[in-house]
Amino acid sequence: MNESIATWRAINNSSLSELIRNLAILIHDEPCVKFAIRILKSHCLGGSGIQLRYGNVPPTPNFKKHIDNYFTSFCQDAIVSYLSVGFVPYRIRLNEKGAKVPEVLPLGTFTWHVGRGNQSKAATPWESIGKPPPSEKEEKSGDMDTNPILRYVVQSAYCDETIHVYDFEKPQILFSCTSPLSALIQPYLLLCHRRECMLKAEAFNCQPSLVFEQQEKVLINDISNTGLAIQTPKDIDGKNNFEHRNIGERQIMLQQLIEESKTLAHMPKESIAIVAPKNHSVHAIEKAVSPQDIQKDEMQFCKMVAMACGLPVSMLMQGGESGNASSRENWAENTEGSNRMLLDTCRGINFHLESLLTRVHAQIYGTDSNPSFKIHTLPVIPFEHMFQAHDAQLLDDSHFSLILNSTWGFPLSQNAVSARAEKRKAEYVLPYRDKEKDKKIKTETK
Repeated sequence: MNESIATWRAINNSSLSELIRNLAILIHDEPCVKFAIRILKSHCLGGSGIQLRYGNVPPTPNFKKHIDNYFTSFCQDAIVSYLSVGFVPYRIRLNEKGAKVPEVLPLGTFTWHVGRGNQSKAATPWESIGKPPPSEKEEKSGDMDTNPILRYVVQSAYCDETIHVYDFEKPQILFSCTSPLSALIQPYLLLCHRRECMLKAEAFNCQPSLVFEQQEKVLINDISNTGLAIQTPKDIDGKNNFEHRNIGERQIMLQQLIEESKTLAHMPKESIAIVAPKNHSVHAIEKAVSPQDIQKDEMQFCKMVAMACGLPVSMLMQGGESGNASSRENWAENTEGSNRMLLDTCRGINFHLESLLTRVHAQIYGTDSNPSFKIHTLPVIPFEHMFQAHDAQLLDDSHFSLILNSTWGFPLSQNAVSARAEKRKAEYVLPYRDKEKDKKIKTETK
């Protein structure tokens, strides 16, 4: 097992093109991976969107529209790039109106390797050869190396602009790719192999297949009674020729009877009837055995995708574990843990997206404006729980309206405040009034 794992790591580290191809197939063709990416996109960017402030001043409506059009899609592509390769390679290009916008390089349009942070510097300058080593005072007064030890070096033949790289996952010297989905390539290839074997087995089993085996069913006593044992080869050949002619005539007659029967029975034209020759037995070819527990393997791979992307397994599998009795009893605890897990994943991604947007804004518009980006994570809370939190005044009307509009598509109505006031009046004032009225009626009756 260790040898196979070492071989797999060596293959992926040596063949980057094969790694990129497998990652592209995994993201493009696997439904559970595409669903996991959609969940992360919706919860990371589905709240209030990208909020930009210059101090306490919001951007103009036109610039806010520009941010929503280009920077939101840039963040969505950055999430896919993070899941696939662990970093975000991007360029600054001009759109159709001449404005500078960021663009993530698609997977397959670039290659990379892990290099030293000070790779551009010479390891041993020629002018320092033969000189005495610098003193301790000179070393302290020298410039400090501000580059990291390792960094991603990206090359692309599809763009001429400068390629910028933002690290979601820090590079490793032993691995060319440290992304969440790169760990799923080997299980995905094994699963694809089992799927291919299953499809081939099903295709083979669906084809009609018969085998005719010649078997001379003649008893020894019949041979002795007929005198075949003392016949000459010439007599035997004549008898065999006569039997072959009889067999051919009998098969022609049977074929005619079968065609007449098919015509009378109105059978389809593509139906085929086969008559076995005399002294032949009919056997069916054995069915091919398809891989067992393929559904179990599919569910196991779906769980691995959820764990690699940082999502709750129950969310990706749509309540696949709800049939367990213990899980039904601890439903509230499981839901709370799943929500916390998803929020933690989305907050970590949004933290990197905010830092990435700040860097992109500085590269496009300079560092004088001092922007502040904020991306709120969309909470995963049932509507009943949200209503109870709002009714307990844990959420004000503006935030509750924003959550309603982002999650279910409708904001809080204008009559909600008055309706809640009437409800509170009915809960507290009316029972007290009815109680006083009952006491008055009792005193009058006495």
